[in-house]
Formats: sequence, structure tokens, C-alpha cells
Amino acid sequence: MPKTSNLMGTIMSLGKNISKHRKRARMTQQDLADAIGVSYSRISEIENGRGNPRIGTIEKIADALQTTVSKLTREIVLK
Repeated sequence: MPKTSNLMGTIMSLGKNISKHRKRARMTQQDLADAIGVSYSRISEIENGRGNPRIGTIEKIADALQTTVSKLTREIVLK
């Protein structure tokens, strides 16, 4: 599998994990966007694997969801 496909799979998995944690936190995409200072559409892009967030953004998301970057990425690393 080419490296580009691996990267896209990782980004998609991260987005799914963020969505799962956001829903557990009973937050909407708008709530999360407001909490970290980005647009609703940016959260949607990230969750749908269309955005490649910077580590700083992932850290802000983890903080807003009261979790850690490690937990958001743990399932990705294990695949």
C-alpha cells in the first residue's frame, strides 16, 4: 500500500476517533469548534478525514474533550 494511502487511512481513523470522543462528551461539532476557536466546517472536515490537523489542533481537541492525544490516537497505532 502506498504511503499516501496509509496517511489517508490514519487521518480518517483519527477523525472517527475524535467524533466518537466528541459524542461521548455530549458535544456537537459546533460546541467543539467554539471550544477550540475554529469553524464548525473545520471540525467536520477533520472528523470526515478531509482535513489534516496540526498537532496543536489535536491537542486543543483533546483538551476540549477532556481526554489526551494518546487516547485519540491509541486505536490508530494499534491497527
